[in-house]
Amino acid sequence: MKPGINRQPLLRRSGKRAASGRMNLGQILGLLCLAGVLFLARYFLPPWMAWFEVRGIVTDALETWKETGSRGKAEDRLAELLEEKKLLRYLGPDDCAFRHTGLIRHLKCSWQVLVVPPGVGETWLSFDVYKLIDADGFLENGSGPFPPHDLNPG
Repeated sequence: MKPGINRQPLLRRSGKRAASGRMNLGQILGLLCLAGVLFLARYFLPPWMAWFEVRGIVTDALETWKETGSRGKAEDRLAELLEEKKLLRYLGPDDCAFRHTGLIRHLKCSWQVLVVPPGVGETWLSFDVYKLIDADGFLENGSGPFPPHDLNPG
């Protein structure tokens, strides 16, 4: 035998059949499921990505309110960021509420999106982002009821 030549067979036969290039039923069903998920993602993913973006925008607006002490500047920042991120198709500044209770600043945005994928029907998605800056100046995720109106510090 010459050095450097390997006389091993390229395909070792074992108890399994060699690949024939055909797809089995499981692979076909898997591809159909993947196609369905990708089809639905085209309709459902953009509103969820908007929700993710709004979380950052709410944080930014609250930080502006904290730094400037001006609620008006925070409202302007919120509107500016919603327009800049092209989220006005999902919600606008009117879908958000600012509240000041004592030393706590609250901001909550709530909106609904109608999703109509062909062949599936109408589906309403509801979104909600609620954050606050506490009396010590720390940003927190809001929990519990949102204050119905401003309460001035006593």
